[in-house]
Amino acid sequence: MENKELVKLAIDAYRGTVTNYTSEQAGEVIVKAIKDILGTDKIDVKSLRRNNNKDKVFSLIETLIPKLTEDGFKDDEFFLNLVEYVNIKEGDLNEFVVDKDSTFIIADTAKGIATPRRQRIGEKTTVTVKTTTKMIRFYEELSRLLAGRVTWGDFVDALVRTYTQNAYNDIYTAFAGIDASTEGMNSTYAPTAGTYDEEALLDIVAHVEASTGKRATIIGTTKALRNCTTANPSNQAKDDYYNIGYYGKLAGIPMIGVKNRHQLGTDTFLLDDKKMWVIASDDKPIKYVTEGEGLIEDKPATDNADLTQEYVYMENTGVGVVLNGKIGVYTLQ
Repeated sequence: MENKELVKLAIDAYRGTVTNYTSEQAGEVIVKAIKDILGTDKIDVKSLRRNNNKDKVFSLIETLIPKLTEDGFKDDEFFLNLVEYVNIKEGDLNEFVVDKDSTFIIADTAKGIATPRRQRIGEKTTVTVKTTTKMIRFYEELSRLLAGRVTWGDFVDALVRTYTQNAYNDIYTAFAGIDASTEGMNSTYAPTAGTYDEEALLDIVAHVEASTGKRATIIGTTKALRNCTTANPSNQAKDDYYNIGYYGKLAGIPMIGVKNRHQLGTDTFLLDDKKMWVIASDDKPIKYVTEGEGLIEDKPATDNADLTQEYVYMENTGVGVVLNGKIGVYTLQ
């Protein structure tokens, strides 16, 4: 099987869009093709480490992870509404050109953002999100796949899920870190926490809309948006509350519920269920940048105390928050 055909089949198998095989059959065909590349049916940690064609298999995985991860992003409400995904070639500038009145909001994970520089034409500004190398380690999974102890779907799902969790950890941390003390913010747009007050929330909405000249949207977790109530909800609002867990609008202002996620390695949520964000912008404020292509390297088993074989997937990524105007942050006690 040609490499291009193998990549397509691998992607289709994960997406569930294979037409001439079942998902299980497709996985078996892929594993057989990988064994053909390696030139043997007997695969274990030792033989894989010494195989001269293992780089061809790594190349397949390096191609799959970014493509399948981006697929997963497209189905996520948070990513669709708030994140601009950009992949650039290694060494190219990842410059974002924004209006002269833009507010540059930089959260903890985005401190690598280069200092904004002004251009002559139109007095616009460029901002560069610097990238750093992120690594994902996976132990004997590849050997287990080839030995038939895990399926192709389970193997790829584990890799993509791990990579996606790392990406969202950075993205959510940058977004959740915005408060009154953040550069470009003040207490008008992020007032001191208090009990829920609809008028106070609407004041923030009004300030954000006045700053941007655009219609605002209220964003938060489902639990956060459930705090937004109205004295006389319409039948449509009641239907929204029944179907999605919160009113779809507050005083005519659309609300979007986003999925919360755990901080890596913990059961701690990344988004505060007592916070709501008010955004009015045509641009997606969070910039997620990947630079170049992913790379897999295998580490000697002697590097680990338990002598397990380890593989490392590496990719340069960066996260920044850039807004054309103010953002509102409403926090409850």
